[in-house]
Amino acid sequence: MRLNEREKVPGIIPLEEELISRIEWFIKLRWLAGGGVVVASWMMESLLHIPIPVVPLYFIGGLILLYNVFFWIYARKLRRPTPDSLVVFARFANLQIIIDWLALIFIVHFSGGIESPVIFYFIFHVIFSTFLLSPRPSYLQTSLAVLLIILLPILEYHQVIPHVNISGILTGNLYRNPLYLSGFLFFFVSTLYISAYLTSSITNKLRDREKELKTLKDELEEAYHKLEKSDAAKSEFVVMVTHELRSHLSAIESILGLFIEGYAGDLLDEQRKLIRRIEQRAHFLLGLVNDLLHLARVKAEKFKKEKAKINLREIVERVTSSLQTRVKSKRLNLQIDLPPSSVMFWSNEDDMQLLFSNLIGNSVKYTPSGGSILVKMTKENLQIKIEISDTGIGIPEEDLSKIFEEFYRAENAKKMEREGTGLGLPIVKRIVETYEGEVKVKSQVGKGTTFSFDLTMEEGTSNYLEGKV
Repeated sequence: MRLNEREKVPGIIPLEEELISRIEWFIKLRWLAGGGVVVASWMMESLLHIPIPVVPLYFIGGLILLYNVFFWIYARKLRRPTPDSLVVFARFANLQIIIDWLALIFIVHFSGGIESPVIFYFIFHVIFSTFLLSPRPSYLQTSLAVLLIILLPILEYHQVIPHVNISGILTGNLYRNPLYLSGFLFFFVSTLYISAYLTSSITNKLRDREKELKTLKDELEEAYHKLEKSDAAKSEFVVMVTHELRSHLSAIESILGLFIEGYAGDLLDEQRKLIRRIEQRAHFLLGLVNDLLHLARVKAEKFKKEKAKINLREIVERVTSSLQTRVKSKRLNLQIDLPPSSVMFWSNEDDMQLLFSNLIGNSVKYTPSGGSILVKMTKENLQIKIEISDTGIGIPEEDLSKIFEEFYRAENAKKMEREGTGLGLPIVKRIVETYEGEVKVKSQVGKGTTFSFDLTMEEGTSNYLEGKV
């Protein structure tokens, strides 16, 4: 017997893996069946005192367990893929089912023949075999079971083999009633084929659905990869364009500065005002281009620099030092709570500089004069916990879910600071996620905002990270 064409169509998981999993599941059930025969035989004789031929039943139960050992060993070998794995799996499955039919028909014979209630286990075995095999082999296996079931009462009826009578439970003479035999066999055989048909239909529908889901999954993955490539190409293009724009805007800003400083001759007051306004616009555009360049580089893997052990304590001190002019002009109380020793983290220095510049810079920018800012960093085992809180204008609740979107700015932020690109927080989010972290934000309008995130250090570097090496 062989797998039909349907089975050769790739499914949700590789077909070889699916078949060997089913076979292993079938073997596990057989352990229960073999043990169940032995235990049930012992209980009927020893506890219920029912006169049954226990020796043959013990022998069959033990034989089931014995040949199941060989099946289990062989199934482990099948884990090694071969070019003809599908054929081997199918033959192995069919061999198991055939031997099970033979064991089951002998159990039926020694427990009362056609009158034995054990015969109904054929129905369960038909369902199991149909689940294991494709339709055509499963119908052939059902036909083999039917042949054995019909052959047993015929042989007993003609006294080719002796009928085992279980006195006290079974009448012992139904096997000699032709009307009963024909009626029972008709309904029982039809039940087997109906069970095979229903199980096969359900299994085929499930396999078709799995195939559809696999196709959909592949299409989604392909679309996702295309989007990733498209996004990467866009980021590379933005990097190239913004890099060129930055060079020219820097030159324009420098030239405008020379005009304002009087290197090109004296200017009238009105001319100076106009040039200063142009310089301010150029400065804003240069900031926008820089943010676009930073965001594009964070998003584009191609432009990520090599990582190294970076002292985050030094990064924070450097950033806060560069903001001191604005801090003093706004009379802000900037507090820094850092560990006393170095906080080394495997990362890219530009990423960390950009991360803290945006977060601390935002706090300075959106905290009114006289307010407070706290930059706190702690270490717990392999976690570096960073928290930046301020007493600034806060973020409206309806805007909290949008602040990490590119170019988005809350209305109260626009009112306080007209100039802004709306790219700082998206950059922060990208960087933190690059290092498998998550940015969390708590805010209340008029009272302030707290941004927090964790960075995970690599195991085995704790001594170095604590500045002891």
